[in-house]
Amino acid sequence: MGKLVRLFIVLALVSLVTMPSTMIVPVSSVRTVSVDTSVAATRTVPMSIKIVFIGFNQSTLNTTYMNWKENIPFKRVGQVLTEPKDTGVVFNLYYDFVFASTPFEKELLTYLRKIGVTKDKLNPWFGVSVTNFLYDADKFEDWLFQNREMYGGLPTNGYTFFVANLTQLPSVTYDQMARPWMKSPTPHYFSVDYYDLDLGYKIRNREFMTAWGGHHGFWFLDLSAGPSFNTPNDAPIQAVITALEIDLRTVYGVSWLTEYLSDYIWESVYNLAVPQFVYLPKYSEKYHLAITILDNRTKEEKEQIPIGKTVRPDLIKKSYKDLVPYSDIEITVTFRNCSDDKELLREMANSYRDSRDPSQSYVDLRPLYRFLQAKLSRYVANISQNERELTIPVFCFAFSESYLGYTYKWDVSATSEIDETFSGLAQEDMVVCALTQTNEFDRGAIVDPPQPNKGMGFTQLIIHEVGHMIGLMHPHQYGDVNDFVSSAMSYFCYDYNFSQFDKDALRRMHTDQLTMQALVKSSELKVASSTKVTSLYNPPELIRAEELLARVDEQYSSMNYTAAVVTALEARKLFYDVFPRIVRLPNAALLLAQWLFIFGVVAGYCIARRLEKPERSKPKHQ
Repeated sequence: MGKLVRLFIVLALVSLVTMPSTMIVPVSSVRTVSVDTSVAATRTVPMSIKIVFIGFNQSTLNTTYMNWKENIPFKRVGQVLTEPKDTGVVFNLYYDFVFASTPFEKELLTYLRKIGVTKDKLNPWFGVSVTNFLYDADKFEDWLFQNREMYGGLPTNGYTFFVANLTQLPSVTYDQMARPWMKSPTPHYFSVDYYDLDLGYKIRNREFMTAWGGHHGFWFLDLSAGPSFNTPNDAPIQAVITALEIDLRTVYGVSWLTEYLSDYIWESVYNLAVPQFVYLPKYSEKYHLAITILDNRTKEEKEQIPIGKTVRPDLIKKSYKDLVPYSDIEITVTFRNCSDDKELLREMANSYRDSRDPSQSYVDLRPLYRFLQAKLSRYVANISQNERELTIPVFCFAFSESYLGYTYKWDVSATSEIDETFSGLAQEDMVVCALTQTNEFDRGAIVDPPQPNKGMGFTQLIIHEVGHMIGLMHPHQYGDVNDFVSSAMSYFCYDYNFSQFDKDALRRMHTDQLTMQALVKSSELKVASSTKVTSLYNPPELIRAEELLARVDEQYSSMNYTAAVVTALEARKLFYDVFPRIVRLPNAALLLAQWLFIFGVVAGYCIARRLEKPERSKPKHQ
């Protein structure tokens, strides 16, 4: 019997040792798996949109009709403009329509009249000097936030959009718009002040806004304000109603107004609440902005405005640390004289083109971009493109007069030289931008009234273009009026910081990506575990990872995306750490077969021994 026991033990040990060895998956191969989240996993998430109507009578709006898929969006698939795929995230949008109370409207108007100022100055839309009634946009935004309980507060998982009709304030009429030289216009606007923080230039004509928001999770649109030169297709609502002879007391009038406001809501939701991305955002532990300033100005111009004054690395770092607080930000700036780079000079010389403006030429970006791609390692060392570190090359050209241009076949129909040129372009692998001595660095000398020794540098432009590279879109993609927002991605505004909408969009996407990767690995673990003897190893990390994913959902639902990113990272790490250990466990089916084989061998051995006993016990015949 002792031999039998020893045989059983040996067979068991052999099965336990040899079985796992046939199922080992190298740890390194698991960690380098690239998850295509748009295919491997999807997320459907709810978002609340609160619409607060101010100055509109409930009898003139049909919110039941408004709450229809042809008027406002109910589903938004996360999309990437430059790639043939989506983000894997679908937003289900839920609306809450609120009509502001009379006491709130009265307090709002009282506050605006209190902070309002009048300014007689040239209004770019009218082309003549008019009396403009201006209200400080930042102060008004803070007032709305401080008094949020008066309109029911802000949603915990979404955004608020105010749609107002404030004709109680001085506002233009249709006749004033049609004949400003005969009837002096009396428009009202929301105003901000912007200065270039490199060279001190005050950005002009930022008094003429009809909307504002972005510091908090809401945005305010006054349809009675304006008209603004930045939104030429958006006339004040009272002028539109007069021009189209709309009678709001009729059924058609109610439908028309409902549709009119719905279009603005649709634009705002698409531009601000659930925007598209230019490129698919990529989470990284560290973003390294490698900035190369290439100076191609004359000696006199360089002496007048030293190139070092045109960029502020501290402001760039501050802006991006505020955008992605869970990542490290490194900014490096290298200054080069183009005259020291003969190959680059030759490439630029071969790329100069004449503009329709006889006094101006520009550098065709396409051949220059290809040159920079081919010679990238010459300008930027140790480029990393992974989750540990993401290098973003930025090339800034300082020209005397020329800009960059991009030749398209439709250039033949361009109406002016402005259509041919631009100051910056964000490609998928680098940013290329250019400013000039005449029009930017020394801009104060060419404006009226002049701003002596004032100009515009590269800092704000770099922040804007790099914002595109990491995924952010313009806030005016679907409608110009949303460009009135405190964001570095706006054309009209000249902000060095990103709006709350920008921050939420990027952080939310990073959370979605990390969560989907964790869920994919969790599913792979469940599949792997279904064939393994998990009773031999039940890691507590799996329980912890599932708890963390539940916490991610809580943080996500309360729009605490910064915390959600950190939590999702921890959950994903636990799933990835456990996976190699799970796949090393014995295969349940094969182990069972081995044990059945062992049992069969032992049973056969026992039966054979039993059969031998009678033979041995028979007496021997003499």
